[in-house]
Amino acid sequence: MYKDDTIEPPDWKETSITAPTQEVILSTLKFFTSYSFKIAAETVKGRGNHSIEFSTKTLEDVPEVFPSNLTCINGSSSTIDCGWDQMLQVHGQVNGIIVGYRIYYNVLDCSKAELADCNENTTFVDEVTVPDLLHTISNLKNYTEYEIQIDLFNSLATGPKSPKIIISTDEDIPESPPTNVEGFTMSTTSVSIYWDDVPWGTSHGIITGYVCYYRRMNDGPPADELRILMQENQKRKRRSIESFEMDDYLTRNQNMSSESTLTLTRQRRALPSRGYLYLEEAQYANASESGMIIEDLVLYQWYTLRLAAMTSKGPGPTFDLNASCAQAVPVTGPNITIYDKFSFTELTLNWSTLSYADSQGTVLDYNIIYYPVRRNGIDLAPVDQDVTSLWFEFPTQGVELNNLEPFVTYAFQSAAQTFAGPGTFSKPFYAETCRCEKNFKAVYRNHMPYFGIENGEQIGLLKNLVTAATNLCCGNCSNGHGATNIIWEGPMTSVSELNDAIFDDTDFVLPIETDKINTYYKSRPFVGILDSPGVSVFSLKVEYLNLTNNMILNGVLILWSFV
Repeated sequence: MYKDDTIEPPDWKETSITAPTQEVILSTLKFFTSYSFKIAAETVKGRGNHSIEFSTKTLEDVPEVFPSNLTCINGSSSTIDCGWDQMLQVHGQVNGIIVGYRIYYNVLDCSKAELADCNENTTFVDEVTVPDLLHTISNLKNYTEYEIQIDLFNSLATGPKSPKIIISTDEDIPESPPTNVEGFTMSTTSVSIYWDDVPWGTSHGIITGYVCYYRRMNDGPPADELRILMQENQKRKRRSIESFEMDDYLTRNQNMSSESTLTLTRQRRALPSRGYLYLEEAQYANASESGMIIEDLVLYQWYTLRLAAMTSKGPGPTFDLNASCAQAVPVTGPNITIYDKFSFTELTLNWSTLSYADSQGTVLDYNIIYYPVRRNGIDLAPVDQDVTSLWFEFPTQGVELNNLEPFVTYAFQSAAQTFAGPGTFSKPFYAETCRCEKNFKAVYRNHMPYFGIENGEQIGLLKNLVTAATNLCCGNCSNGHGATNIIWEGPMTSVSELNDAIFDDTDFVLPIETDKINTYYKSRPFVGILDSPGVSVFSLKVEYLNLTNNMILNGVLILWSFV
């Protein structure tokens, strides 16, 4: 007789064996099950007493069931967490001691997975030992559907696989930025940026849109605050500002407003451990768009643009490029520095470089114009202000002007030219040439009371008059040679000797005698000073006749009481 020890109450079964047979094979028993046995002999008189019970267990066999309630959820973009129920012999035909479980998984559809090395027929296996009933499948592809099955095994064999479960890993940020990104100049205050999709297999989710971060290239991180400069016409506009640390680690996304109409400012917190903090403006585009125009930028400024694709998990890595607004004509010319009263006929000019805000482009040339506004102390009418225009290639920043008129105040203005054309002239800068040369040469003869020598010094009415007139008329060339000197050559003892001493570089000849009918003395024009008793003249160089006639006469009249 025998019974299944797992069944309560006991259910004994018996089988008969004809003598003299002493063994029997029981073929309907269960796998890996404990059975109890007892034996009794039987004669024609009946059955005797049973033997003492003994037990034994059948051997293990191939499991007939799979773990029940297999459940899987995506733990991240590269992991799936799975769990199942504990399997006991009473729960099915385990047919042995469970040693462990095997989890099988493979990509469901390679055409959707966007995986270059994908093979749907490649099945991966993770083995889990008892008593674990949980397992995380790792190193999976982002945002990819997988088929998952499980079975169990004992020391003899492996059982059947469970039905397939289909589940996807979670989305992640894109692995790559958009492709074929290009930036273009649109206007003096706008740029555009265009792109194609992210590379195949790198989206790691559904692309929900694109974001372009931008900031001026010369906007470095200030010492203790973060600032974005805006144009005059951008007042009271809401702006999307994002705060970044080095390595593109997003720290804050916020809309900001400021009491100032031209700047956005946020106080900086403590420096991050990985580098400095900086602000960027952000503009967004829908997933269906492949370009955007960024407006309200600062005139002719270079901008750093960083474009990224986004999934539900956020933006991915950026493609970085630089783009500039269109050039405009400069709003003003550079400042001019001039040394006043530097020379009789020369002036040296230097000019500064223009800032980005003033140049509004790449400076190609400078245009310097100058014109006289005051001659010999008398203001000139605009009709008499002849304009001279000079052009200089960048980066020239100075010029020495020669052959100017003495005792003339000039106005100088500057302008710069970019690719967009010449800009507006600067305000006028003024400078005056010296009135006279460093030295005047005077030839004289003794003719008292007009001119003579006493104790080695020149004396006389004309000597005093010429000296005082020279000091008054020539003034002091303060940044050049200083006061003008008179070099006296003489005395000549006669009129003929005086005539022989007159050369091209002679400035003054005195005294001489002539009459009002004559206007030249030895082919030199002269200016009459005294009519009686006799006439004294200034001998003038022809090229200065029109410039200094009135100047000398005015000086003599002013000083007449002194004489």
